[in-house]
Order: sequence, then C-alpha cells, then structure tokens
Amino acid sequence: MFSYDHNFIFSLQFLAVSNNQLKFNHYNNLIENSDYNLASNTDEFGSACRILNVNNICAPEKVTCAFENVTVSFRDGIKMHKDKKYNDAWKCFKQHAKLNNSLAKVWLGYYLFYGYHGEKDLIQARKLFKEAADKYNHCESQLRYAAESQFRYALLLLGDLRKESNETMKDKLYKEILHYMELAAGNSENSSDDAMYYLGYIYVFGKLGVNRNEGRGIKYLRRAARNDNYRAVALLAKLENGEVPLILFDKGIKMHKRKNYYGAWVCFNRLAEFNHPLAKVWLGYYLLYGHYHRKKDPIRARQLFKEVADKHNHSEAQCQYAFLLIDDIKKVTNEPEKGNLYKEILYYLGLAAENSENPCDIAMYYLGYIYVAGKLRVRRDKERGIKYLVKASSNNNDRAIALLAKLEFADYPEFEEEIYDEEVVPVISLKDGIEMHKAKNYKSAWKCFKQNAELNNPVEKFWVGYYLLYGYHGEKVPIQARKYFKEAADEHNHSESQCRYAVLLLGDLGKLTDETAKNILRKEIVYYFELAAENPDNRNADAMYYLGDIYTAGILKVKKDEERGVYYLKLAANNKNERAIALLKKLGK
Repeated sequence: MFSYDHNFIFSLQFLAVSNNQLKFNHYNNLIENSDYNLASNTDEFGSACRILNVNNICAPEKVTCAFENVTVSFRDGIKMHKDKKYNDAWKCFKQHAKLNNSLAKVWLGYYLFYGYHGEKDLIQARKLFKEAADKYNHCESQLRYAAESQFRYALLLLGDLRKESNETMKDKLYKEILHYMELAAGNSENSSDDAMYYLGYIYVFGKLGVNRNEGRGIKYLRRAARNDNYRAVALLAKLENGEVPLILFDKGIKMHKRKNYYGAWVCFNRLAEFNHPLAKVWLGYYLLYGHYHRKKDPIRARQLFKEVADKHNHSEAQCQYAFLLIDDIKKVTNEPEKGNLYKEILYYLGLAAENSENPCDIAMYYLGYIYVAGKLRVRRDKERGIKYLVKASSNNNDRAIALLAKLEFADYPEFEEEIYDEEVVPVISLKDGIEMHKAKNYKSAWKCFKQNAELNNPVEKFWVGYYLLYGYHGEKVPIQARKYFKEAADEHNHSESQCRYAVLLLGDLGKLTDETAKNILRKEIVYYFELAAENPDNRNADAMYYLGDIYTAGILKVKKDEERGVYYLKLAANNKNERAIALLKKLGK
C-alpha cells in the first residue's frame, strides 16, 4: 500500500496543466502568496461590509485532481461566491478544505457563520475560526489568514456575553475576547482594521471590564482610520467635535420611547461615564424604577439625583431628590432630625421651582400645596401657595389647575378639611400582600397589589395580572391579565410575566385561521419563552420546560432539535421542574 503526499500529487496535477506557467510552484503557495483578503460582512455586531479583493490571485482557471476529485480552482470558488452561486462555492471550499488549505477552512467557517449554503452552524463556524486563529498564528507563511479568523472568533465570543449571567464566566470571556481582538489587530502580515476599531471603542468607553483609557483607544482608532475603516473615522470625528454625548443621548431617548430599555440603559450608562448630567438623571430613573431587567437601586438613584442637583443645578434632579427625601419622613422618628429633613425638602423643591434655566412645574405644584395646606411644619400661607400654583398651571400642570379650581369655588374651611384628606394613603408592602394571598385574604391582597402596580412595580403588576387571570378578587378578566403580564415582561424584563404572557398567546393559536398570523404568533411565543428562560436575573424553569418540549418535538413549526430541547429540559429539571423531569424520563435522557 502506497502512502500518498496530497500536496505533492496536487503539484504534479498542476504541472500537467501548465508546465511553463507554474514552474513547479506549489498550488497552496500560489494561494497563500496572493493579495486576497477575506473581508468582513455586515453581521449582528455591526461589522462593515467591504468588497472582496480577488483580482490579484494568480491561479489557473481549472484544475483536475483525481485523488480528491477537485474539479474547480480555489479562485473560481471565490468568483462563484461573488456571483452569489453559494452552493457551488460551498462545494469548492469544502473540497479544498479537505486538502488542508488554510484559507478554504476560513471560508468554510464564513459560510457556516452566515448560512450562505443553507443553515447556519455557529458551533462549527466557531471551531473552524478558532482552529485558524490559533494554528495559523504560529505559522509564518499563513499569518495573513490568522487575523480574520481571530477577529471573527472574538465576534462569536461577544455574542455569548448576552447569554452569560455568571460574573466569573463573563470575566473569562472579556479576557478571551480582548486576547483575540489584540492578536487580530497586531497581526504582522495582515492586521484587522475591524479589530482595531473594536479595541478603540472598548478602551475609549471602558467596555468589557477594562478601565477607560481614551489615549490607548484613540491610538487603535487612528490605526483603523489609516486603513480606511469608516466607523473608526466617524468615531474619531465625533470624539474630537464633542458630538458623541449628543448623538448617544438622542439615541437613548428614542430607545426609551420605543420601550427598548436595554439599549437606552446602555446609552445612558455610557454617557454617565462622560459626566453627562441628563444621562445621569435618566440613569437615576432607571435605577429607581427598575427598568431594563435590573433590580431597583434607590440608594444609587438618590446619589445620582443629588450629584446632578448640586453640581449642575438641574431642576428635574432637584425635584426628584426632594421626592426621595419625602419618602424618608416615615422612617425618621427623631424630631430634630425630622425638622432638618423638612427644611432640606423645601430647599430642593425651591431650587427646582425657581431654577433660572428650566423651572420645574411639578416642584411649583408641590410648594403651592405645602404652603396652602401648611404641610412640612411650614406656616400656612395661602397667598404664597397660590402664586406657586398659578406658575405651575401656566406650565399646563394639571394638578395645579385642578387645585386652583377647588380653591376658587370652595369655602376655605371646607377646602382645608379636604386637602388634609389628600395625604398619601400608606401603601401595603408586597411582602404583606403575598402573606395575605397565602392566608387566602384575597380582597386585601388584591388592594395591596393594585396599589403597588400603580407605582410601576413589576412584581405587583405580575400579581395583578395573576389575580385577573384566575379571578381571586372577583371575575376573571384574561384580556386585562395579558396586558399586565406584557407590561411587566417588556418594561421590566420580569421572567414569570414573560412566561405567563407566552402561555396566554398559546391559547390564541387555536382561534386563528390565517396561516401568516399564526406564524407571527408562533415566533412571538418562542421569543417570550426564550426571554424568560434566559433571563439573567431569574431564569424561569417553566419557560425552560416549554422550550424543551417545543424543540424536542418540533412544535410550533420550529425545526426539531433534540439536543437543544434536552438542554432546556435538563436546565428545568435542575430547577426541580416536575414536568421536565417526567419528559426526560420519557425520552430516556
């Protein structure tokens, strides 16, 4: 039995085709010495789309290799890709990859990554990119192909960050991403300008757990810009002209209005690092109300409001800080301390109402109310209170307009009695509400959940939806229940609400006859189950079970994927989900 050297035989095949042209040149050397550069296309991480440069590849148009049955040259494979003959190009790259052609393997990874030939296979793509990233980085003749693979492998790792909730694992991912980005950017033969751009961005904004280092970041951006990376050029221009804060803030506000709270949070958080006062106010709101699947942090919110109120004389921050101080009144029992608190509240409300740049109508209304009714131990001063109310009403403050109407048409003693009744009704805590529910005191529990839901609390919104769904407080109202579940699911990323909402959507499938509408609904159901199952704060075991059932059986017209389904079922079983345990036994897993 003879032992064949593939490369030697392949060289002989070329000699047979054109002895004068090739002069004993090895086919792989021809490819590796070409000026071909695998460019990055648009993907979910925003890589720029560039034109493939294949003009300088000097390879014969057609070669026959009986040993591996290769009938198309590598250059023709690239031409097929440019001509969008993806299936033919895929076959070509696959044939050449079997001959251990380094660039063909990179192209295989590229096709598996984007699914040009059919279905995407990110796991296999990652394997090929990592092999090329590691193996070719130590081979001097193939360095030029390593950079592209290193960059693409780093991009795939970036995609894993969204799925990872464990902080230790996140730190490892951060380091690995930076390592491969730096390898790609520092490649001596063919450095990746996209990797330079990403590194510049990371260091300028202090992402992936690195300390902000604007100088280092700008160096990377300038290197990328010299290679005509348009994103690096644009970011440098924005940094130099001070446009970044303005652009990011507008983007954050738009995202907030569209209820894309994750995106808005990222924008405001990034801007806060640049000491942007408005971004800090918005960040305070997000921390106060628990937007974007984060737990509420009123202490940090208060710090931000006070910082902006004092350093930047921002009226909204001054007013919001005063409100947080009002919440403290119930907690303070020491009378001198309470007196100081009253003074501080009045001081910040006064700053907000009298602010020279942007007076706050809400602060005006509260001051009007305080002086008219003699609250916070101030001496009653109806005239002064009405002045504030008139100013607030001129700014279209509805409560000020309503209060002025009461003052005008009611006798003062009657009004006095009424205004004292307007004090805030103490809100029952969620913990007490749940205890009431367990004790089957449903009416009191309902009152608690309803009160808290009006304060935009996501857990209480879930409970209101739960009561409306099962009718604990009275009649069942599933349409209203769905509304509350969806609000808590979208606005607060509440995992149980996401799962409940998906289950309610399942009930709608049988009512639909239009297949297009059904397909849209199926996708929405899977989307909300995945949100709940992958929720970083509280992964929902029921959603894991549903996804496991869906993927193992190919329900909702998803492609059957037993491996993925079993993965979700095992996650659910680890969380003691009985249905998942039973289904795994049935499947023999």
